[in-house]
Amino acid sequence: MMSVVLPLRAEDEGTLCINEIQVANLDQFVDPSRNYGAWIEIYNRTPESVNLRNYWLSDNPTRLRKARITEDITVPARGFVNLWLGHRDKYYPTQVTLKLDPEGGELYLATPSCQLIDGISYPPVPPRASYARTSDGGLEWSLSSTPTPATTNVGMTWCTERLDAPVVTKESQIFIDRLAFNVMIPDRCILRYTTDGSTPTLKNGTMNFTGYFVVTETSVFRFALFRQGCLSSPVVTRTFIL
Repeated sequence: MMSVVLPLRAEDEGTLCINEIQVANLDQFVDPSRNYGAWIEIYNRTPESVNLRNYWLSDNPTRLRKARITEDITVPARGFVNLWLGHRDKYYPTQVTLKLDPEGGELYLATPSCQLIDGISYPPVPPRASYARTSDGGLEWSLSSTPTPATTNVGMTWCTERLDAPVVTKESQIFIDRLAFNVMIPDRCILRYTTDGSTPTLKNGTMNFTGYFVVTETSVFRFALFRQGCLSSPVVTRTFIL
């Protein structure tokens, strides 16, 4: 998947670049002001640290002066920094007011003098996934089920297909004494669930191999499916009240 707007070279030693984007961060990564929000990762191709103060972010190539980075934010040489989007708090310099459309759009990075140094168009990105360069500063982009904010993209899992939401045979309801239900597990998929309100991931939650559940107390289940080479399914929640 290729979507670089500018003809940038991966070996270009003179620029910063946008390295990763997550526009639908529902419940994965908390920003400095304790909110969930979209974020972008900036990678510094240069051998010297770069201060982002007065750099610009925009979703419009004809209006590059849209969201200014107003504080000192240093991107280390050959290193990374995260910028959190959607709102700004004066106490948290890495937060920027620019909002991105999760259904797809464009993103541009410009110098304080408004020289355009990077720009990409990004596709619709599902919740809990990111769109990233397959190598840091490289030209190829892909969707990933394993976002890596503020760190290298090496080792991320690249995907093109997203699994459908788990099918649960019972809707949320009030029950008496005991309730049994099933969750369908498609071929080659892993079903994981949580009951503490957290998001099930390949590293969080309990694995279930049969899809059969029995409830004897008030419980909130969250289910997700996983399969190698695919983006994880949407999370399905069921609340059963005794």
